[in-house]
Amino acid sequence: ASPVAAVVKPLTAVPGGPVAHEDLVEMSGLSSAEIASLEQFGLISSRQVGGDTFYDAAAREVATLAKSFIELGIDIRHLKSWRLAADKEAALFEQRLMPLLRQRNPEARAQSTEMLESLVSLAGDLRRVLVHQAVSQFLEPRQ
Repeated sequence: ASPVAAVVKPLTAVPGGPVAHEDLVEMSGLSSAEIASLEQFGLISSRQVGGDTFYDAAAREVATLAKSFIELGIDIRHLKSWRLAADKEAALFEQRLMPLLRQRNPEARAQSTEMLESLVSLAGDLRRVLVHQAVSQFLEPRQ
């Protein structure tokens, strides 16, 4: 895992422990095939314990969001673009944070965590504005 991933975990931690596959299906309202599609497109990942499949708390959130997208007519395969965009953002943030993370001292780690929180927040705000700007043509009344 990248050093940024180690910093991101507390930042993006979703409350709750692991959830079994059957429980994820029930909680999200998705079918087993749709859960498999989320995995196929890299939106969630599972781990095997014994003969059972478990997902982390973030997978629950992603599955619930995916269900909402499906209800609005957006297929799971189209959600992969968010995964790709998130990976690109994370790579950019990693480049910025690496000098701090290489210092290996508590102050630099705290600074990198604070900077990452700011970057994630700014990226979310920028994404929201840019998407709104891009779709505003559909929202404005025609004359």
